[in-house]
Amino acid sequence: MGEIKFKAWSKKYKMIGNVVVLTNEGAFIEGLPRGKPIINKKSGIVSCPQSSGQFIKLKDLELMQYTGLDDRNGKEIFFGYIVKFYDWWQIPIHEIKKHDLCCNYAGYGGGIDYDCCEIVGNIYENPELIL
Repeated sequence: MGEIKFKAWSKKYKMIGNVVVLTNEGAFIEGLPRGKPIINKKSGIVSCPQSSGQFIKLKDLELMQYTGLDDRNGKEIFFGYIVKFYDWWQIPIHEIKKHDLCCNYAGYGGGIDYDCCEIVGNIYENPELIL
């Protein structure tokens, strides 16, 4: 089984950060402007004091899960990223969605070759790339 990682788009801050802690109520997002630590009386502090960021409720986030794949530069590909393909037969600019990881893609035989793609943005910060 692959590594489970998340990034999150904060609707409030219009930024993407790394998810450090994920609960059923929200997530501590690293890389956002620092907020007050959130204290859960049952489990203790739900934050990482050494990192900048804050706890955001799930309704204010768009979670982006790691696909387990890397682009040709070794960067991790998350759902919601936009990639550019360099193979002649593949669509040049494409949003990564969950169904892309199956064995057939848009009528082509075989799967997507992620070694031939490069991350060029994401659907939240660069929606113009997929219009």
